[in-house]
Amino acid sequence: MQLQPNTPLQEGKYIIKQLLGQGGFGNTYIAYNTEFEETVAIKEFFMKGVTERDETTSFVSVSNSENVPVFEEQKEKFKKEARRLRRLRSEHIVKVHDLFEENGTAYYEMDYIEGESLAERMKHTGTPFTEAEVDQILVQVLGALKEVHQSEIWHLDLKPGNIMLDNNGKAYLIDFGASKQIRSNGNVTTSTALCYTPGYAPNEQIGQMFDRLGPWTDIYALGATLYNLLTNQKPPMTVDIEEDEEDAFDFPPTLSEKKREMIVWMMQPKRKARPQSVDEILSKLKEPETAPQAQKTNPAAKDDEATVLIQQTAVPSEETVIVGTQQNVLLNAVDLGLSNLWADYNAGANTENLPGDLYDWNTATAKVWGNNWRLPSREDWKELVQKCQWYRQQIGNVWGYRIFGPNGNEIFLPVTGLQWGEKISNKTIGYYWTCELCIEDKTKAYYYYFDMESKNTDINTRNFTNSGRAVRLVCSR
Repeated sequence: MQLQPNTPLQEGKYIIKQLLGQGGFGNTYIAYNTEFEETVAIKEFFMKGVTERDETTSFVSVSNSENVPVFEEQKEKFKKEARRLRRLRSEHIVKVHDLFEENGTAYYEMDYIEGESLAERMKHTGTPFTEAEVDQILVQVLGALKEVHQSEIWHLDLKPGNIMLDNNGKAYLIDFGASKQIRSNGNVTTSTALCYTPGYAPNEQIGQMFDRLGPWTDIYALGATLYNLLTNQKPPMTVDIEEDEEDAFDFPPTLSEKKREMIVWMMQPKRKARPQSVDEILSKLKEPETAPQAQKTNPAAKDDEATVLIQQTAVPSEETVIVGTQQNVLLNAVDLGLSNLWADYNAGANTENLPGDLYDWNTATAKVWGNNWRLPSREDWKELVQKCQWYRQQIGNVWGYRIFGPNGNEIFLPVTGLQWGEKISNKTIGYYWTCELCIEDKTKAYYYYFDMESKNTDINTRNFTNSGRAVRLVCSR
């Protein structure tokens, strides 16, 4: 039994529009916040089979008095869920804004996500996700899970049904109803039974071993989730993995070896054999494929005399002459979920890990790049730094950063070195021009840099315009 459309809550602050979903412990509604004139989601605590509702007053009561203690205990747990969610700061976790009691039960109001769960998506399409799609979702879920674990919370019900994807491709980790908070002494805050979904729970959760729960418990569930997304099959049970090891999995032949190994690693029956933290998974993601991969090439790169490509080493050699004469560069635009689109390669490069041509600032800004490409502003760089996730990565012998946008898409930014005359120095640093000239001293312009050794980075440094630096172009949406 659910609230009917147009039912008011909090003296008309919220108006129920329609039922969004139901579970064993609650109903979720689409509602309208009349104060801020916006659509929100409201979750109501309602125990199926234990509570009943007066259709006239909407009041919720416990049908059997013997169940009152259980109802009160679970209601407090529901309110704890809301408080935990409110304290979490990840953009991939739905934000809770209000918590209140009414109609004999409890409610909390949160952001409304216009989209569907990953399970719903597979159900109506009948097909699994592609590996590229899973990669985009994975980095977002890892960001959410890292925030959860840093707050000493274990989710304990991670599965495709509890990951939402909005209409812009942004992923959200939802439903913390099974989560457990860890006390300062290392014990969980409650000893109530651990709920779990078969196939997504490891041995320590199935066996109700509270003292063995940890990040690795959610990591097992994440591995099972990846398997389900990539195969649209139920994950193997732990007993099958213990018996058959890798043969318990039925991976599609097109799946990369790296992803197979990662899923098997995350779903090890013994908790200490799994990754112990989200950071371990992120480090694994940064590693290149073990098998050599074909280089992605830029079909627009020319072999004519006007094109000078710096050799494929971590940085240009000292014998390389700066010319900055790459002609007719046609780059691919990558949507990272930011204000502008970013080029997939540096200007003058034909693979993502080459520095490309190094330009003096006057040449770079005067050049007509075509297709609306332009040098990024300091604000463009600031957005790339602050809104994206950066991970150190080595491709071959080239170091740089793999950058994941809010929507999961990615680019690679290599080290470049700095050109003075015919000499290239500072070969562990990436130097990239902005489009902005220094007003106080017009012999200098602003550039962005990152240092792989010191890990320093800045968008407000400036230097002489006749120095040679790399160019990574942007264009408008």
